[in-house]
Amino acid sequence: MGCKREIAWKLIGKEADCVLALKGNQGTLREDVELIATEQKANDFKDTKICRH
Repeated sequence: MGCKREIAWKLIGKEADCVLALKGNQGTLREDVELIATEQKANDFKDTKICRH
């Protein structure tokens, strides 16, 4: 599935469990997410919270 904002917000609104792909053409978004995931993994995800919008 593509990672379009409209699709992502619909999935969030339905509280769907999903993974959205990030490509390298999104500025630094992919690198930012990778850094956060790496930091959280190193911290055993203790600071990770599920966010429902």
